[in-house]
Amino acid sequence: MPGRLKRMKELADLDFVRVHKSHLINLNYLLSYDRENATFLKLKDQKQVLISRRKRKSFQERLNNFEWSNN
Repeated sequence: MPGRLKRMKELADLDFVRVHKSHLINLNYLLSYDRENATFLKLKDQKQVLISRRKRKSFQERLNNFEWSNN
């Protein structure tokens, strides 16, 4: 497995998820996500991040399976 792909797999195991070709987020820093709109999510630092159409389904699946901590 090439280095970058291997590192992406390691990050995915550590609660990171790619939501756009330009955005990789840590789910522990997710503040809100509107499933109806499904265009943006908001992080704890108040930044809004675009979710690409291609990544929405996999993001929602990952979110459904995510074990939330009290961060």
